Amino acid sequence: MRTQTFGALRVVGSVIVVINLIVCANLLLVISVMFDISFLKSRGDFNTVILFL
Repeated sequence: MRTQTFGALRVVGSVIVVINLIVCANLLLVISVMFDISFLKSRGDFNTVILFL
């Protein structure tokens, strides 16, 4: 019984780690794309940067 629960916990933990990595990568992608768009629209204009944040 203990080994089964331990294995399940390990599987769940690894799945959570993978999901966290994917979410972090997606957040970094979204942030970089937003900054690219805001800087392309108006370079040096802080209003668009604040809007995108």
